[in-house]
Amino acid sequence: NGAESQTVSFEEMAQHHVLVCQIMAIAIDTAPKARLCHLKRGDSMKSDLTCPIEVMHVDISHEPREDGKEQVVCTIEFHSLEPDKTVDSVQMNIVCFSDDGMRLGGRLVRAHAHDRTESGFVGTFRPEHVNGTTRVEASVEKVWFNNGIIWRREERNVREYQPNQLPEGRELDRIRSVAGPDASGYAREDDTVWLCVCGRANRTSDESCRRCGRGRKAVLSAFSKEVIDATLGEKERTLEAKSQENLRRSAEQNAKAMEAQQARQKKQKKRIRRIITLLVLLIAVLAFIRWGVPAGADFLAKDRLNNGKPADAKRIYEWIGQYWPDEYDAGAKALNAEHVIIKRLIEMNAEDTLRQAQTEAQSIADTELYTEASLALSQRYIDLGKTAEAESLLKSLSGTPAADALLRELLYDEAKAAKEKLEFDRAAALFKELGTYMDSDEQLKDTIYLQARQLMREGNMEAAMEKFLQVADYLDSLALLRRCRYALAGQKRENGDLIEAAELYESLGIYESAEELGRACRYEAGTAALSAGDLERAATLLRQAENYEDAPERFAEAAFTLGNSALQEGDYEAAVAWLEQLPMTDEVQKAYYEAVYALAGQREHSGAREEAALLYASLGDYEDALQHVHQIEYDLARSLMTAGAFEEALDRFEGLGKYQDSQDQAENCRREIAEKAYTDGEYEKAVQYYEQLKDQKAAAQQIVRCRYAMAEKAAGEKDYLAAAELYAQCGAYLDAEEKTVEMRYSYAESLEQDGRYEAAAEAFRALGGYLDAAARTEHCEDLWLGAAYREATLDIETGNYLSAIEALEPYAGAALPERYKDIPKLLEDACLGRALELIEIGHPLEALPYFERIPGNKVAKKHMEDYVYRIIGRWKDRNGMEYVFRRDGSCTIDGKDGWFGGSGYDIFVGDEPYPGKRTYLVVNLRGSTLTLKDYVQDKNLRLTYVGEPTPKAETDDGISADPEPAGDDGTSAGLPAEAQ
Repeated sequence: NGAESQTVSFEEMAQHHVLVCQIMAIAIDTAPKARLCHLKRGDSMKSDLTCPIEVMHVDISHEPREDGKEQVVCTIEFHSLEPDKTVDSVQMNIVCFSDDGMRLGGRLVRAHAHDRTESGFVGTFRPEHVNGTTRVEASVEKVWFNNGIIWRREERNVREYQPNQLPEGRELDRIRSVAGPDASGYAREDDTVWLCVCGRANRTSDESCRRCGRGRKAVLSAFSKEVIDATLGEKERTLEAKSQENLRRSAEQNAKAMEAQQARQKKQKKRIRRIITLLVLLIAVLAFIRWGVPAGADFLAKDRLNNGKPADAKRIYEWIGQYWPDEYDAGAKALNAEHVIIKRLIEMNAEDTLRQAQTEAQSIADTELYTEASLALSQRYIDLGKTAEAESLLKSLSGTPAADALLRELLYDEAKAAKEKLEFDRAAALFKELGTYMDSDEQLKDTIYLQARQLMREGNMEAAMEKFLQVADYLDSLALLRRCRYALAGQKRENGDLIEAAELYESLGIYESAEELGRACRYEAGTAALSAGDLERAATLLRQAENYEDAPERFAEAAFTLGNSALQEGDYEAAVAWLEQLPMTDEVQKAYYEAVYALAGQREHSGAREEAALLYASLGDYEDALQHVHQIEYDLARSLMTAGAFEEALDRFEGLGKYQDSQDQAENCRREIAEKAYTDGEYEKAVQYYEQLKDQKAAAQQIVRCRYAMAEKAAGEKDYLAAAELYAQCGAYLDAEEKTVEMRYSYAESLEQDGRYEAAAEAFRALGGYLDAAARTEHCEDLWLGAAYREATLDIETGNYLSAIEALEPYAGAALPERYKDIPKLLEDACLGRALELIEIGHPLEALPYFERIPGNKVAKKHMEDYVYRIIGRWKDRNGMEYVFRRDGSCTIDGKDGWFGGSGYDIFVGDEPYPGKRTYLVVNLRGSTLTLKDYVQDKNLRLTYVGEPTPKAETDDGISADPEPAGDDGTSAGLPAEAQ
């Protein structure tokens, strides 16, 4: 049906004995949109007219693969001739060809129907993965329906006939005008078939067309060539006569209309000439008034402007703009005159003229001239010493680069002047405002530094310290800051502010004698507090005085006095706090232990038993402290046990060792924890605590009960394998043995449902004669291996070895059941068949990996001795010229990249893969020496093996490879053991 790409003829297709349902063959080009083949008129066709589907459209594409090959994908649209049946899948025989007609491969491919419509469906077929496919031939072999019916192609149903398709053109249009848009040729009847007007060939027994449904008698009587010629011939003659009469009448009417039109045009021309003459005179008068007057005014304004009178020019332009606003660009020229006036005012550079220039520029909204006038006025203010006015005006122009620059210059000069006058605050504020302008940041630091020095000289140390802190990294500010702080501390000490003085001294670290002076201040404050009877303050200050003079002794006396006093008064906590700071002499330790013991008792009676236990424990073997600790721990454990906190109670009982019945209570806690865990469904935890019980005989039964419950839980969660293991650990408990087998059976079933047929078969096999395990084993084995086995067997029978290899590859190393023990042999046959197929089409190096996969095959062993494989490696002749032959078929000879192949003793070399031109003859190959006859130069070449073949980028003489050891027969052993 109008194929756009080049296709083979029927005779070429017939050579391959391809039979299809409606067309003898489908020859598909690899254009993006392939078409059904177009048959020439006169070509005969063979069809199996019982086929329930028709091929309507074919698309072909290629998918890249990781191995560098292209997967051919054919998407075929089918028309269903039996719409009451639903097609499930279709089997096509698809053969791939190259440009030169070489058969690259072929196979039977089955694909399921998808993208269904009311009249048809689509099938996607992947026949082969080979490079260079430019044409394919396909035929329908089988059709499967959803109801189980299968249609097969049969030779006895084939009919040979000549199709009735007409090429696009007038003849096809004529028949479509009568029969409809689906018509493709004249209806006719032969001895074996009758051809419908839609192009469908039908059997002589068919009373209606299987494609379009037209009746046989109606089609043959209405749409044969003779009937259509007779019907359309009379209509065409009538239409032609009517057209001739219409043309004659139309010509007469057009002639009369043209004569009347010419007469009217002559009268109109006379009237138009009179009107034009009057209009020309009127236009001349108006033109003088319209353009002459404003042109003269414009000339006068230009003269005034050129003679230095821009004000006069401005007034004239404004007058022109009033009466002729759109002429001579008067408005723009008046504005230009105004600009000249403003610029002259600025050039006068007087204070009043500059202000006037500002006003004029502002009135016409000219920001550029306004800024220019303002800058000039600011500079004038500066020259006159009016810095305040200049600063205010310049700040109003903020954002203008020139104004900002002039303002910064003005502020900088003011800041320096203020600094020289010792007005440090004003100078600092101005330098800070200037930021990084010139050296303002350095000037700011210097200003603050000088102000701090001034304050230091005046004795205002606190203010000086604040300033020095602001410029801590400037000159000797830090050193001067320390001096100020040191001096201020001295002032505070003299004024009696000893604590403040001490804090200042302590902040100076090791500066001069600051540390010693700080301790001295605290000592003096402490002794003063001691004298005043404030023992607590005195003790705190004396402790802070550290080892200054007799501060430690005085602190100890005060703290001991305070501790004893607190002990006598019953403030045991305060007593402990003071006494624990002292060295533990006998006297101090006695008082300290007494205070801690009393405090622990106090805590115990108040209900803080945990804290009391810690205090008792800190006393060691003092009096009955340990007895108190154990009793408190025991009581707490019993309380926790009563409250149901068995785990916490267990920790305490275990810590008490053999105190009273602690071990028995710990055993009770473990039992309670285990029982509660079992009740709560925490079976693992229950098992853990049951295993810790001393009475293991009684615990064993409970452990089995827990594991049974764990198994039940795992079974409910469908974790059959874990459930089986747990049931097995239960031994003969209840029905555990039976459930162990049930779970293993369920586990095998789950593997089968998940599609893990290999593991399922192994699991069923392990069950032996349980239920139908043996039958399920075979079923899973079939699901695992059956489809691949059958497809591979069929592929090998039909010569589709590559598909067979892909199907069997996943099972190459698997432990196979007895019924499928011949899978390795099938894989070996497929590899051998594919390798021999590649050698047959001239691709020996692609065959090498397949030979290497079956090293034990005698045929493969023999072929691997071919010279095309034995020369793979890196060779050099006597002159150092390098010959590199690689496994992928590429070669590099004397630095030039190319491709090689071979057959027998002949080696082919060329610029494209799979060369066919004989270049070398292998004369001899022994050990590491190869002798070749060069057909081009007609001489022998003696080459020496130097190592493995290098990649293309590394074949220069500067890169060498370590030679491999020779094989037993003296040839190179550099080939890998497995296929890439």
